[in-house]
Amino acid sequence: MYPVRIAEEVIGIGIITVDITERKATEMQLKALSERDPLTGIFNRRQFLVELDRMVRYAARYHHAGAVLMLDVDNFNPVGIALTVRVRLRPTGSGGRRGGAIGRLWW
Repeated sequence: MYPVRIAEEVIGIGIITVDITERKATEMQLKALSERDPLTGIFNRRQFLVELDRMVRYAARYHHAGAVLMLDVDNFNPVGIALTVRVRLRPTGSGGRRGGAIGRLWW
């Protein structure tokens, strides 16, 4: 905001606005790409480790048990991997992918 003046007399207030909708949408898309594997849509290694740390702290705090399952799926059809992972993941855990290995956390 800034004062609008004519001959040193303030006659109003000026406001400049900028539509940042497109920029925010791009930021959200970049964030999603930085956290998820483009092939499967599940967490990449970095985000998987963040989720693992969060779930380990949660389990320690509330005395819950958990499990980590790592599968090395080299030489599998990438489309088959993506479909299998999407079908098998439950909303109560997190999945992650690094190269051909897929990891899964259950809590």
